[in-house]
Amino acid sequence: MMYHSRLDLSQKEKYTQMKLITINEAIKHVHHCLDIPATHEIIYSGIYRNAEPNMKPYFRIELEWNKIGEPRLDEDELVNPHTIRAELDAVTGKITAYYRHDRRNDLNETNEEMSDEVYEEIYPNIIGWIHKLDLTINTAELYVTKKLITNHDLYEVQYVRAHNGIRVSDYQMFNITLDHNFNLIHLSYRWDSSSFTKNENPIPLENFVKQFNPNQLSLFYHKLISPKYPYYAWRENIYDAVTGELIREDKDELIEVIDMDASLTLEHQPIVNLKKPIFTTDSYNALKLPDHTTNADPYAPHPFYPLLTDDEVERAKDIAVSCLRQSSADKTQYQYAFINKLGHPPIQSMLGNQIQVTIHRMLHGVGIGGAGIRFIIDRESWALNNTIDALKMFNTDLSNDDNDLFLKPTVSIEEAWSKLQDKVEIRLRYKLETDSETQTSNLRLVYILDSDWVCNAITVELTQLT
Repeated sequence: MMYHSRLDLSQKEKYTQMKLITINEAIKHVHHCLDIPATHEIIYSGIYRNAEPNMKPYFRIELEWNKIGEPRLDEDELVNPHTIRAELDAVTGKITAYYRHDRRNDLNETNEEMSDEVYEEIYPNIIGWIHKLDLTINTAELYVTKKLITNHDLYEVQYVRAHNGIRVSDYQMFNITLDHNFNLIHLSYRWDSSSFTKNENPIPLENFVKQFNPNQLSLFYHKLISPKYPYYAWRENIYDAVTGELIREDKDELIEVIDMDASLTLEHQPIVNLKKPIFTTDSYNALKLPDHTTNADPYAPHPFYPLLTDDEVERAKDIAVSCLRQSSADKTQYQYAFINKLGHPPIQSMLGNQIQVTIHRMLHGVGIGGAGIRFIIDRESWALNNTIDALKMFNTDLSNDDNDLFLKPTVSIEEAWSKLQDKVEIRLRYKLETDSETQTSNLRLVYILDSDWVCNAITVELTQLT
């Protein structure tokens, strides 16, 4: 039973040092590529590790300029409108984000859809900026998702990545905003170096769907959909479009149903919720490297997600379960369980040297969506820093003693399947996959299942969620 992520001992620990550009080199590069006014001075700089482990860019440099003599914040305690911000990949030196606060969004701005004629006019300037900034974008892979004219003088275009008309499902994007003189106002960019699978033909859809059966459905409750009915829905799985292999299964794994006998927790009486903030400035600063760092190890333990020992996992689990038993917040028939949801184990390390334990509510052996309770535990003192109950966040009350609050399912999965089997969209996409050994990326052709229909597990009524 997997309560948490463990280190794969089959992979040797690596200490591959990446060469980083210096902060001074980053500042010079931005000045070379972009028009930073002579009236501005650098007010902040720092080298940071990516907040997500194993995600590019592994390290980035953040830079901010402000007009000389201006305060950092304006009279509304917002970032001074003269501020200019840039972010760079600290390994490649590429500018990945640029933002001018003097043209930030305001409540009175107007937006209109950009015509194809206007887009064709500005497109060469967009390509010009890609080349000037030396961005690793194959322009043939640009796929427009939004093009707007803001306040009659700003051109905003958003792209995702596509190959032969097939979009990439992962976070691969290029957003750019130019003024009427085609000066750069805003930019954000992530376009991983990767290759597409070649000369591979997907399984024809009429053949691909033959593998589907009632086991494609899952049964659940969700208070935001109905205060009492259970529902069946499609599992939104991902398959290799060429081989049909299941790559990601949209299925929860029940690990353990918790025994709620309060007498089992006497040694922990009482547990006090300190109600401390979960996210602080200091937490973010844990990602910061010394300013003069020129080499860094992307495989070093991540400050937000340090590896947990089995003893730490058991102790955190014991504290969370004891707290749950003591609080008895729901004096009802609900069950509580540890569930592995889409590869996210119920016990994980998190930022601020904390451990997060997630416990889910169930009824009639069926999970209740949006009803998890998160216990945030200090990894050093083992104090309970805070609890977050999803039901309370959504102002949802499950605390009454109504045994009929959620009704027991009566419709079989086969009957629900007869209603739902055609209510699915199958999307052909590319999925980004990175080899952890070589750090090379490949874009794999996949089928992604998507359905916004649910079937009532009592009345058999179909509902489309919007």
